[in-house]
Amino acid sequence: MAVASQRLTPLGVSVYDTTSDEEGAHLPFEDASFELIINRHECFVATEVFRLLQPGGTFSTQQCGGYGEVDLIEWFKGKGNATVMDWTAAIASQQLRKAGLRVVDAQEVYPTYDFKDIGAVVYYLRAVPWLLEDFSVDKYRERLFAMHLHIQEHGGFCVKDQRFLIEAVKPKNKD
Repeated sequence: MAVASQRLTPLGVSVYDTTSDEEGAHLPFEDASFELIINRHECFVATEVFRLLQPGGTFSTQQCGGYGEVDLIEWFKGKGNATVMDWTAAIASQQLRKAGLRVVDAQEVYPTYDFKDIGAVVYYLRAVPWLLEDFSVDKYRERLFAMHLHIQEHGGFCVKDQRFLIEAVKPKNKD
């Protein structure tokens, strides 16, 4: 927050600390304050999005789905040991509709990507620590070596991910 304020305030950008309300149940803005709300990978409360949007305003969000990278986690934790969150475009769209927004577009993809060497896997797991919270090279040395052998034999380790994008609009009138 301090860095954002330091850098953005001189440019005329207002910076607000919203961390005190972790659930996002009531953000510190007046009703109908925004024409556009953009969200990327963060949680949101659909009713709060509705409250904050001006009539005709747009909400756009890109999310990581709850079923992404399960195969990578299970490689290290064992089959069936990945925590899967039921978070999909359909569920998010339903929440937005229930709050009163009109979903204009919802797209969901399950892209795959390949790790071509074990160093890339280690780097990735350190860069996204929430994926495997207890990750360390020492703790997972045997699984890392097994993955290294798999990569050498198959040319890579394929991971299936999940992403979705939703655009929703607040109706201009209440009917």
